[in-house]
Amino acid sequence: RILSLERGAADAGTLIHAAFERVAWTDEAGWAFDGEGAARDLCARHGVGASEAESAVRRVSRALESHGVRDVLSRARYDGELELWRERAFAARVGAQGEESLMRGRFDRVVVGRDDLGAIAWCEVIDFKSEADPSGDVRGAAESYRPQMEAYRAALMSMTGVRAEDVRLTLVFVDRGEVVTLGQSSEAAGSEGS
Repeated sequence: RILSLERGAADAGTLIHAAFERVAWTDEAGWAFDGEGAARDLCARHGVGASEAESAVRRVSRALESHGVRDVLSRARYDGELELWRERAFAARVGAQGEESLMRGRFDRVVVGRDDLGAIAWCEVIDFKSEADPSGDVRGAAESYRPQMEAYRAALMSMTGVRAEDVRLTLVFVDRGEVVTLGQSSEAAGSEGS
């Protein structure tokens, strides 16, 4: 059985994700979001018109004005040796032995932390949400994405060997400029030993 979490064609959300892919660390010396370069890149890579690309870039630029969004994309948020994955496709076996499925998808952003010996010690999944109602309840919206985020947790556990409690799940609501980190679900806590 194959489970897919992949996005489709170049809709507004895909363009926003592609623009965020250009952001490594917001606190690097001299860092600034290059909106014009991002718009040109979106037109070239995704075959969209200038107005669609510029709209996506405006939304990303507004989100990056938020201290919370800039903070979650900053190097200073973390300690130690890091690896940054942006728009990374994956395939991972998930589920109990004998009932495994192959999960395919794409992580928006994952920060991988390593211990002193270089082994993966923890991960943070950062998922950009562009379709949330800016006037709605952000915590409720975040909880509605829990199944997707828990699937990402399961994939990272399979891929890296980290435990459930060592995978942080964070959502960035682009149009609100808000960040929500989900607590660990009882289901994820119970899967730690599997």
